[in-house]
Amino acid sequence: ISNENELKTAWNCYMDANDRWKNAEAQKQAKLEIKSGILKRIEEKDNERDSFELQNSHVNLSHIDEREKNMRIEVERKTNQLAEREFESNIRQKQSDLYSIEQKIKAVNREKDIMAADSEDRVKLSLKKAELENHKKKHKKIVDEYKDRIRGVLKGRLPPDKDLKREITQVLRSIGMEFDDLNTKSREAEKEVNMLQNKIEEVNNNLSKYRKDMECKYCSQLEKVIHFRSF
Repeated sequence: ISNENELKTAWNCYMDANDRWKNAEAQKQAKLEIKSGILKRIEEKDNERDSFELQNSHVNLSHIDEREKNMRIEVERKTNQLAEREFESNIRQKQSDLYSIEQKIKAVNREKDIMAADSEDRVKLSLKKAELENHKKKHKKIVDEYKDRIRGVLKGRLPPDKDLKREITQVLRSIGMEFDDLNTKSREAEKEVNMLQNKIEEVNNNLSKYRKDMECKYCSQLEKVIHFRSF
């Protein structure tokens, strides 16, 4: 409604400007008619002058003619200047009126653009709200599906949605730290096992060597005994 009123006001201004333009044209035409009347009177005066010259041939007619010619030129010049000034004034007024109308139309168009942008923003906001509701529904579905596992991880608790992510993250971080600690201890235990295995292998090697040495000594002594008895 506001836009329609603005456009109606702008149109009325345009029509007023057009009427003033027509009035100016009428005034110009009237001035031209006045000019024509003046020229006609000048012509009548010329005729009177001719008659007067016939009656008064002894008067300096060349001087009078020159003066009258100059007066006629001056009258015509003044008439033209008056018409031009009024015409230029009307032109400036029309230009000012047209500029004012153009500014009002631009203002109305800007208002329409702002309203269109607001409408587009409202549509986008509505879509974002619908998208948020869908995400909330999906989130609730996931929580409902895994709530038993969540309770298991959180020792029987099921915190509110706003705290759920934070608490699960904390538990996972704690579990990760425990895993890293156990992994470190496992690697240390593995190193100790490897060391023990190396020691056991070394002991076994030493025992094997000792047995071989003992067997060699026993065989040597046995050979000596057999050799001694043979004599």
